[in-house]
Amino acid sequence: MKRKLFYLFFLAFLSLSGKAQGDKEIYERYCAAMKEKADLPTGDLTVETARFFLGTPYVAGTLEEVPEKLVINLHGLDCMTLVENTVALARSVKHCPAFDGYVSTLKELRYRNAGKITLDYTDRLHYTTDWIYENERRGYLKDVTKEIGGKPFNLDLSFMSTHPDSYKQLKGNPERIAIFRRMKLIRIPAKSGMAISSALSRR
Repeated sequence: MKRKLFYLFFLAFLSLSGKAQGDKEIYERYCAAMKEKADLPTGDLTVETARFFLGTPYVAGTLEEVPEKLVINLHGLDCMTLVENTVALARSVKHCPAFDGYVSTLKELRYRNAGKITLDYTDRLHYTTDWIYENERRGYLKDVTKEIGGKPFNLDLSFMSTHPDSYKQLKGNPERIAIFRRMKLIRIPAKSGMAISSALSRR
C-alpha cells in the first residue's frame, strides 16, 4: 500500500514538473517570436502577444488550486488568464526580460496583496472590475471605457459572498466569506463602474 502511494505521488510530481518545464519552453518560444518586436509600443506588443497564443486550448478553472498559489499555465488558457498572461508577458519583454520577471509581474496583476509570502484565495482579484481598477492604479493598464462611449453603472460585487456554496474555497468558510463582504462594503463603493452598451458594442 505504501509503495503504491509513493508511486502515485511520484507520478504526480513528474506530471507537475513536466508542465512547469513546458511553460518555460513556451515562454522561451514567445521571447524568440517577440525578439524583433520588442521595441513596438506596449499596446501593439500586447496585441502581438495575444496573437502568439492563437490555437492554445481553452481550459477553465486552472487557478482553483487549494491551497492558493500562483499558477503558471501558458498551455491552457481561459478569457481572464489570457488577458493576465498577455499583459504580464508584454510587460516583461519591455521591463524585465526574464522568466522570473514575467512570473513576478503576473503575480502583481493577479493579486491585491502580491507581496505576501503566503497567498490566500481572498487576495486574488476575482471581479474583472476590481482587477481593472487595481491594475490601472498600479500603472499596468488604462481603462478607456469612458473614452469610447461607456456609461456609468452601479457596482454590486456581492455574488461570491452571497453564493459561497458555488466556490469550494468559500463553502463552509465563514472567515473568507466575511472578508469578501468587508471588501464589498469598504472598497467597492469608492470605485466607479463603466460599461459599453450592447448596441454600441455591435457597431
